[in-house]
Amino acid sequence: MKRYKLLFIVFVFIFIMLILFGVFLFITKQNKREYNHYYGQINVQFFGRILEQKTVSRLGRDRTVICIKLNYSNIDSIRILDEKHFLRIEKNMASMVIAPEYSNLDSISFNVNNNGMVEYFICGKLLSKHPLSLSLSYSYLNINDLENCFPL
Repeated sequence: MKRYKLLFIVFVFIFIMLILFGVFLFITKQNKREYNHYYGQINVQFFGRILEQKTVSRLGRDRTVICIKLNYSNIDSIRILDEKHFLRIEKNMASMVIAPEYSNLDSISFNVNNNGMVEYFICGKLLSKHPLSLSLSYSYLNINDLENCFPL
């Protein structure tokens, strides 16, 4: 009898874990759809060389603000800054925020040919490729952290 109780508890535990994993996958997929829909609507595409990088530390979190000299952009000027997204393009320059582990990049490609990807390069070689996303919890950043790429 004790053996059946233990077996039942193990099965219930596994069942609950599978449900939680399914919910996690569903939420992740919804977030990806939201980003793809958002960037599909504004159709931002660019690539260029990274000129400057600055690490911003606030509330115990580090992010790297990068300044990009654009070789190509399908948009002359755009500013997206809210609690989920950050991107600024102006005067053949772009600025965006990346995670610190990518701080040694030399160039970046963002949604070129509407491929839905951000590609990071070092010495002309692809380092990493990710689905579109500009969300790294920017709510702790302020606009002054992001203006260095755009002199008056």
